[in-house]
Amino acid sequence: SSIAAGTGLLNIHTRQWDRPLLDALGVDPQWLSPIVEPTFVHTGLLPDIAAQVGLCEYTKVVWGSSDGTLSSLGVGAVEPDVMALMVGTSAAVRVTVKHPVLHPEEQVWCYYLGQGHYVSGGATSNGGNVLKWFRDEVQCGTSSFADLSELASQAPPGCDGLLFLPYL
Repeated sequence: SSIAAGTGLLNIHTRQWDRPLLDALGVDPQWLSPIVEPTFVHTGLLPDIAAQVGLCEYTKVVWGSSDGTLSSLGVGAVEPDVMALMVGTSAAVRVTVKHPVLHPEEQVWCYYLGQGHYVSGGATSNGGNVLKWFRDEVQCGTSSFADLSELASQAPPGCDGLLFLPYL
């Protein structure tokens, strides 16, 4: 149901497909996957699919979840007072909670992690790619990422009021 939450078609409170929304969109619920726990194990691939990917028809497949949601689990950020920040090309900050946490103006998202836990957070499209932009465009590609990290570690906290918004 975590991946289902990412579609925007899941009622996060009931962990079922949102029927009024599906009706408004003309989406038949039978077109969608069943809602199951991320730990659900499916046994039995369709013969055509199994042959295409080179697996036995009886291969077990764990339903799983989204990479961002599982990254919180992977780094151990599963207690309400532990927040995880992941920076790759993009960036996101996430916290694991025991009930859906949503912002009235939809400024955060909330996905189901499993076993009664949810991951709530916010993201930006730019993260590590901003460092690459800085290196390539401002430093003309002359610095390594290690050099830039060393320089950044020497900057004073607050950097005399410098503010950079990474919306490139």
